Amino acid sequence: IGSTAEIINNEIVFTVDDSTLADGYYTLATLDSANSPLLGQTNSIDRADAITDLAVTLTANVDEAQLSFTAPNDNGVAITDYIIEYSDDNFTSNIYTINDGVSTATTYTVPNLQGLTYDFRIRSVNANDVQSPVSNIDSVIFPPRITNITPDTGSTAGGYQATISGAK
Repeated sequence: IGSTAEIINNEIVFTVDDSTLADGYYTLATLDSANSPLLGQTNSIDRADAITDLAVTLTANVDEAQLSFTAPNDNGVAITDYIIEYSDDNFTSNIYTINDGVSTATTYTVPNLQGLTYDFRIRSVNANDVQSPVSNIDSVIFPPRITNITPDTGSTAGGYQATISGAK
């Protein structure tokens, strides 16, 4: 593991250059010339488990989706917020974050959706400002909306003409 230490604003800042560190407890210690610890402190970098039961359903309103899930195990550090993201292209490039303030609610109604299909995912944030892994992804498909049906007074072979118009 590569690491550096530097003094910033009269504080010693340690940086560990290893993105493969697992969740858990680590000891930061100052060593003497014989590599014996002089001072040590244990810090937790635990994060909550991923949400595994995200469910998204349509509401009675034509442009809303209801999200619900069970709060995951927080592994000893309280969850303080959930980050809700959605996409209309399978999280390829169009990724939107919902600004719902800081909340630990496990349900949320997403308003003003304009389109046919949306994918949703959620992450928790704990009191140490550490994010959990991303939840499962769930989708909702909105049926097309018919906004107008205009009957035509003329008849065609086998019936009457009608004009149907709508939107995604």
